[in-house]
Amino acid sequence: MYRLSFIFLGGMLCSIFLFHPNSLSAANLDEQVGSHLKAATGDKGANIQKTDPRIIVAEIIKTLLTVVGMIFIALMVLAGYWRITAHGEEDKIGKSNKTMIGAVIGLAIVLMAYSITLIIAVNVQNVVKEEGTYGEQ
Repeated sequence: MYRLSFIFLGGMLCSIFLFHPNSLSAANLDEQVGSHLKAATGDKGANIQKTDPRIIVAEIIKTLLTVVGMIFIALMVLAGYWRITAHGEEDKIGKSNKTMIGAVIGLAIVLMAYSITLIIAVNVQNVVKEEGTYGEQ
C-alpha cells in the first residue's frame, strides 16, 4: 500500500515538472507581453517601461500563477501524506482522493482560463496589427 502511494505521489510530481507546457509558463510572461506589444506597434516602436500598466498586470498575473502552482503542490503533498498515513481507513483515503481530484481540477481551470485569455489576446493583437487602429493601415 505504501509503495503504491509513493509511486502515485512521485508520478504526479514528476508529471508536473516534465509535462507542463512552456506556452503556459508564467516565467516569461512579461517578455511575451513585451514582444506582442512590439509586434503590434511595428516600426512605431513600443516604449515599454517597468511602470507601464501592461507590464505591471503581467507581473501580477505571473505572481498569481506562481502562488496557484505552490498551492497545488502543497495540496498534492498533503493529500499524499494523508494517503500514506491512512492505514487502510476508508474515510482518510476518500479525503485524500477528494483533495487530489480537487487540486487537479482547480489547476486545470486556472491554466485553461489563462490559455484562453492568452489566445484571445494574441488574436486581437494580430487583427489590430493587420487592420490598424480604427481602420488605419
